[in-house]
Amino acid sequence: MKEVLKKISFFKDFSEEELEELSKICILRTYEKDEILFYEGENSEYLHLLIKGNLKIYKVNSKGVEIVLHRFNAMNFVAELANYANIAFPASAKFLSTSSVIKIHFQSLKDRFLNKTSFVLTLLSALSQKLIYMSDFVHNEMILSAEAKLAKLLCEQSELFASIKHNQLASFINMAPETFSRLLAKLKNDDIIEINNKQVIIKDMNYLKSLYEG
Repeated sequence: MKEVLKKISFFKDFSEEELEELSKICILRTYEKDEILFYEGENSEYLHLLIKGNLKIYKVNSKGVEIVLHRFNAMNFVAELANYANIAFPASAKFLSTSSVIKIHFQSLKDRFLNKTSFVLTLLSALSQKLIYMSDFVHNEMILSAEAKLAKLLCEQSELFASIKHNQLASFINMAPETFSRLLAKLKNDDIIEINNKQVIIKDMNYLKSLYEG
């Protein structure tokens, strides 16, 4: 475990002794696609660091429909606010591919290492980024139309279309697959985008941006 921690930038300022001590409160686990990291309502005993793969954070509404709050790629802490606030996880996490996670016993980490300035700043930076994500999510869900959400996805994460199925992409922006396919076809027919072998070619970036930037 110590050798794994050495390669992670979050721990670059840790001494050999500190890495050895940290390794004793860490568990390295591998998960398969569709496995659950945690469910909404579970206790947040461990701080989770995603070091390989990707996962989604989601909630399920009263109709049983998944609402995707965010998608994480490595290297990222996951749902660390629950650890800081000592609350149950406010949402669930499911893996989108084979992934690896370091589970760090949070109380032990807090007792020993949260007086280490560089590490605390790293955690605060990660938490700040999550708040930005949440603000963006609220804006997308409350303000943007379905067409605008698709346009934003195309402009900011077009590379996802090469590796992820359209129904999964639809779930990322909380859109019905049928709506996603219809809007995507419309953009192709209107010569706004082109898709060749799953590669998206944006032919009119200004038009797409106008849909969500206003």
